[in-house]
Amino acid sequence: MGRARCKGAHTPTPSKAIQRESRIQEALAGVQGGTYKSYRAAAKAHQVSFQTLHDRATGRHQSIQSAARKRQLLSPSQEAALLDWCRLNSSFTTPLHARAFRTGVFEICHRRPGLNWPLINLYRFIMHLQ
Repeated sequence: MGRARCKGAHTPTPSKAIQRESRIQEALAGVQGGTYKSYRAAAKAHQVSFQTLHDRATGRHQSIQSAARKRQLLSPSQEAALLDWCRLNSSFTTPLHARAFRTGVFEICHRRPGLNWPLINLYRFIMHLQ
């Protein structure tokens, strides 16, 4: 017998996460600029959690995007090198295969990407090629 899922316990969509982050940044700017006297008033006005706002202001927590940068497989300069490698391989007549893409990533960063990594990121790199 499986567990019942909570109705609201899911990962927010990217657009909702971006909207939430912008509300947090507006609230922090309001407190620092003097629009709001306290973090609680800013949190209430921008509909964000007081604890999240206070923790972000004191440096206890960071945004989802900045926390994810530490877990990224490739740095921005390595992504640029991989993009150049993809451009070189796209000039040949053979299409770029996911296995070759994983090999290229390993040659650049010396870390093996997971089996699904090319499927997730190949489309993003192809969009940069066009």
